[in-house]
Amino acid sequence: MKFSYCFLLIVFIFPCNIQGQTGFYIKGELENAEGLKVYLSWQGDRLTSITEIPLLDSAVVYGKSFELTGQVEEPGYYTIFIQKKEGWKTFILENKTYQISGDANKIWDAKLEGSEEMRIWEEYATAVNPLIEKGNAVADSSQMMYAQGDTTLGRTYSEQKQLYDKQIAILSKDFILKYPDSYVSLFLSNNLDQVFNKEERRQVYEKLSNRIRQHSFAQKLHYELYELDDLIGIGKPAIPFSLRDQFDNMVHLSDYRGKYVLVEFWASWCGRCRVYYSPFLFELYHRYQFRGFEILGVSVNKNTEYWKWAVEEDGLPWPNVLDIKDGTHGVAFQYGIKTLPTNFLLDENGVLIAKNLHGEALAEKLRELFRN
Repeated sequence: MKFSYCFLLIVFIFPCNIQGQTGFYIKGELENAEGLKVYLSWQGDRLTSITEIPLLDSAVVYGKSFELTGQVEEPGYYTIFIQKKEGWKTFILENKTYQISGDANKIWDAKLEGSEEMRIWEEYATAVNPLIEKGNAVADSSQMMYAQGDTTLGRTYSEQKQLYDKQIAILSKDFILKYPDSYVSLFLSNNLDQVFNKEERRQVYEKLSNRIRQHSFAQKLHYELYELDDLIGIGKPAIPFSLRDQFDNMVHLSDYRGKYVLVEFWASWCGRCRVYYSPFLFELYHRYQFRGFEILGVSVNKNTEYWKWAVEEDGLPWPNVLDIKDGTHGVAFQYGIKTLPTNFLLDENGVLIAKNLHGEALAEKLRELFRN
């Protein structure tokens, strides 16, 4: 089964001016989908659970046919998927007219026409899919070897996966330079950080057309490449923020001046976050809580009830706030959060002294701070 590489992309949807057609129209003809529902949803990002991704439209298939309509504020990655069927079809949705046809049992192979962006994406997918398939195969082999206790072979397969990831990044960079006026290239620009340093990524960013750099995602990428290090760096004052806790009380980061504070970004759907909390972080919290240490959990859940449930279910004893306003994560964006869990350790004056300390590294740092 071939799936597109876009699951690695981080896509944000924010207002901009729509030119030309006022909305999109998708006309579909699908085999093996009679009476089933077809859904159109935003592709999501690394800070959004699949259970929290909003639907843009849906329709029931009658006699192989269906129609989807609506409006997007700017181009972005969206997916079409079908009730009771596996897989999905990903594409860049603009306010244009599209035609999709194929077999619902293999929706990822469906033919979708209607924009130059689709043609460019298909060209990229054709080139990158063989590398993705090989990378996924060695990743599965690595996981299997580790599970069987063969760490040597597991490590070998893991190194092979890194080589495929590097090839994908190089291919993506070349593709961006070939199509600097494409939204495909803009979104691919976010996938270069595992291989290329910031200066190299800035050089690629500068090649994007002025039109593409007006997109909200390009503006966020600009912030990451040119501004973030000056704001979120060791020795810098933490960016202040105020968010509400589960009791609707406003909590200010400045409330914790005079204490060492671990600002912990997490979400209810982040299994790694919640496994890490219990019992390890609980133990550290109770050990140092009355010696001048505090944890401030910052959830990026879009669904308030999911967040509140997780706080109660896990019995989190430290303060927790929710970073969501108008569907966006303002604080997480300011802090450059791309993956979860991510944390920042602040000193008594609110200055950043460490980032992403987990496990024994965090325990050792706290022992050092509270040695006396």
